[in-house]
Amino acid sequence: MDLSLIKQKLAQLEKKDSGASKNVWRPEVGKTIIRIIPYIHNKEWPFTELFFYYKLKKGTVLSPKSFDRPDPVWEFSQELKQTGDREDWNAGVQIEPKGRFYVPILIRGRETEGVKFWGFGKTIYQELLKLMDDPDYGDITDPKVGRDLTIEVTKTDKAYPDVAIRPKPDKSELSKSKEVLELIKETPRIETLWNEPSYEDLKKLLANYLANESEQEGATEQSSNTVDDFKSALDDDSDIPEMPVKANQQKKNPPVKTSASKDEFDDLFN
Repeated sequence: MDLSLIKQKLAQLEKKDSGASKNVWRPEVGKTIIRIIPYIHNKEWPFTELFFYYKLKKGTVLSPKSFDRPDPVWEFSQELKQTGDREDWNAGVQIEPKGRFYVPILIRGRETEGVKFWGFGKTIYQELLKLMDDPDYGDITDPKVGRDLTIEVTKTDKAYPDVAIRPKPDKSELSKSKEVLELIKETPRIETLWNEPSYEDLKKLLANYLANESEQEGATEQSSNTVDDFKSALDDDSDIPEMPVKANQQKKNPPVKTSASKDEFDDLFN
């Protein structure tokens, strides 16, 4: 065996793991001013939805469902939800992957750190879409006449903080810096920040998860496996669905240093 290959693979994994934490932005308590920017890898739509598992093992696991690829854990969760039994429904909700939406941003005052990806749940996603649908604001991502956003995070007695989003009253340019323009060109593809497990890897993770669940049956407290914990795992307000009167098939979401000239930024996103 070529031992150098082991070091090479480890280095690749470490690089990708650190990439996610380096490139994904989590709002801090207090106020931060950001600018949502067009996504250079999909100039028509800045948002990307990815699905993750938070309980299969220690750490986050990317679900192949993010790319419409087969996923044994998701398949099993849907089977549970379709039995018509409330306990099976809850178990299916607990184990299915949770969706997160990501959008590229620049943090004002820290633009030289490059593009970050802000991840959030359904409620913040809807709030941003409503803001962009408001004719008083329009396309806040526009490089020439978009708007910065003030993101204010406040601690609460809930499992997740309150997040307030306020658009700046005035329109503004994305940047006049050629350095920032070059950093935007280096924006990674969001899906490359996590390793996608294989079908067989997920089957093993599911088997281990179910074995651990079986060992814990009969315990007086199983707070780590409740639906409520999935709300806090997402840091905001992820919606946990109630069991319908009749179990339905899950529906897919619709596809949904020198000065840079304005034209240079415009050309980047067109």
